[in-house]
Amino acid sequence: MSTQRPDWWRNALLASVLALMVIVLAACGGDGGPAAPTPPDPAPQPGALSIAVEPSALPAPWVLTGPEGFRVEGLGTTTLEDLAPGSYETAWGELTGWAAPSTPASGTLEAGGTLTLEGTYVPVDTTGTVVVSVVPEESNGAWRVVGPDGPGPLERGSRTLEELSPGSYTLRWVSTQGWELPDPVEVTFTLAAGDTRTVEGFFRAPSASLDITLRPAAIPAPWRLTDPFGTHTTGAGAALLRGLQSGRYRMTWLDVLGWTTPPMVEIEIAEGERSSIQGLYPLMPDPWAAADSLDLAAPLGGPLLPPDQGQVLLEAPLAVLDPEGAPRFFTFTSEPNSFIAIRLDPLASYGYPLDAQDLGIRLWRQNTTGEPGWTLLAQVNLSPRGFAEIHSPILYAGSGYAGDGTWALEVYSTGERTGRQLFRARVSNQSIPPP
Repeated sequence: MSTQRPDWWRNALLASVLALMVIVLAACGGDGGPAAPTPPDPAPQPGALSIAVEPSALPAPWVLTGPEGFRVEGLGTTTLEDLAPGSYETAWGELTGWAAPSTPASGTLEAGGTLTLEGTYVPVDTTGTVVVSVVPEESNGAWRVVGPDGPGPLERGSRTLEELSPGSYTLRWVSTQGWELPDPVEVTFTLAAGDTRTVEGFFRAPSASLDITLRPAAIPAPWRLTDPFGTHTTGAGAALLRGLQSGRYRMTWLDVLGWTTPPMVEIEIAEGERSSIQGLYPLMPDPWAAADSLDLAAPLGGPLLPPDQGQVLLEAPLAVLDPEGAPRFFTFTSEPNSFIAIRLDPLASYGYPLDAQDLGIRLWRQNTTGEPGWTLLAQVNLSPRGFAEIHSPILYAGSGYAGDGTWALEVYSTGERTGRQLFRARVSNQSIPPP
C-alpha cells in the first residue's frame, strides 16, 4: 500500500533544491569559472579652502595645518584648491603695526565642499607724539629735536610733532633774538609707541646792561656794538645800554680824527648783570708836534666855561684843515641878548700852531629878513706861520655880534702845509680864556 504525500511537502522540497542550485552556481561564477573580486569604495572628492585676512590687502603671515601632517605657510588672503577633506586650522603670525587675532581659526572641510577661515588684524600705534609748548607765545622761541632718526629741522613757537619713532629724544632750545633761553636748555626723554610727551619752555625777557665809557671822556667817539645775532647798535660817546640779551658781544670803536682808534674787543654779558667796557683813545702822534701828550690835550676834554658862567654854543668834533684848501664850516645857534665868543684850538703843541700859508676864520649869520642867504659879519686872519701859541686868541665880544639866530663859523686855509693841521672850534656866549 502506497502512501501519497501532501502537495505542500512536494513544493517545499522543490524550492529547497532550487535554492541549493542557485547557491552552487553563484559559488562557481555562474558560468563554472572563478569567483569575481569585491570592488573598492569610491575616493572622496577634494575641496577648496579660503583664508580671508581683514583688511584684505594686508600681507599678514599665517600657517595652515590639516589632516595627515598637511602644513603650508602664506601671506594675506589666499584660496587653496584640491585639499583633502578633514579638519584644518590657521595660526596667525605677527605683523608690525598690527595686532594679530588672539585665537587660531579652524574648521572641517567636507568632501567636494569649501571652507573659509577668517582672521581680522587690528592696527596699533607704533609711533609717538611730542607737544612743544613755547611760553610766552610772542617770543616765537626756537628749538630743535634730536631723536633716533637724527636731528630734526629748526622749529619756532609751539608745535605738535606726530608719527615719531619710539626711542630717546633730546629737545634743545636755540638762541632766540630778544629772549633768554629756558632753563635747562636741553630736555632729554624716552618716547614709547603710542605715548604723547609735552615739553614746555619759558623764554625770559633780557635784563642785562652795558656801561660804555671813553677816555678821554669828552671825545664823542662813535662805536658799533654787535650782538650775538649780528645786529648792530651804534652810538657816540658814553652810554648805558639796558635790556641786553646775554651772550658774546663785539665792540668796534670807530675813528676819531686826531686820536688812535682802539682795537675791536669782545665781551661776554651774563643775564641780569651790568657789564662795562671802555674805549681808550690815545692822542695820535703828529710829526710836527714837539711834545704831544694827553695832559696837554686835556683842556680840550673839559668844560669851556666854569659852572654857571655861560653857555656853550658850539664845541665841534676834532677837525682837520682841508688839504686842498677848502673851507670847513661849523654851525650853531644863539639866544636873544647873547654875544659870541670864538676860539680855534689846535691840539697841544708848543711851538707848532695851526699852520698854513693863509689861515683864518669868518663869522656868518643867516638872514632872517630880505634876501635869503648869509651875511658875513667878521673875518680875522690868524697869526702867520711860526707864531708859537697853544691856542688862537680869537675873542669876539661886542654888540655887533650879539643877538639870536643861526650862525656859521668858517675856517679857511690855503697854501703849503708844514705844521699841525688838527683843531677844534669852540663858541660860547662869554669870552673863553686860554687853558
